[in-house]
Amino acid sequence: MIETADQIFVLLKHWLLGYLPAVFRPVAGVVLSVVVIVFLFPALFALAVWMERKGLGRIQNRLGPNRVGPFGLLQPIADAIKSLIKEDIVPKSADAVVHFLAPVVLVVTVFMGFAVLPMGRHMVLVDMDAGLLF
Repeated sequence: MIETADQIFVLLKHWLLGYLPAVFRPVAGVVLSVVVIVFLFPALFALAVWMERKGLGRIQNRLGPNRVGPFGLLQPIADAIKSLIKEDIVPKSADAVVHFLAPVVLVVTVFMGFAVLPMGRHMVLVDMDAGLLF
């Protein structure tokens, strides 16, 4: 049992992929891994930020986030919406397309670097033979 404790996510992924035809499994495996990374880690980050704000509120003798949702649990969602709808001011002399694509290229490059790093035994997003060279 202890040998497979670190493999629970790998086993769960293979169990879910077992319901798909063999042709779709490689692509579905990558999509499933990406979905978990893209949604689980931001959710954990939002929880950590909420806990930090509540703790700082107690230290400063105030309630902390309490306006959005019960106990302020929806505050990270409100912060995300606020960030998404903020006005992006592009300088007149700047190229608007390059201004938009610069952070996208940065994020994609970072995620591509993490794609070949193993997170545990048999836990890698893309299993490449030349992963180290990549």
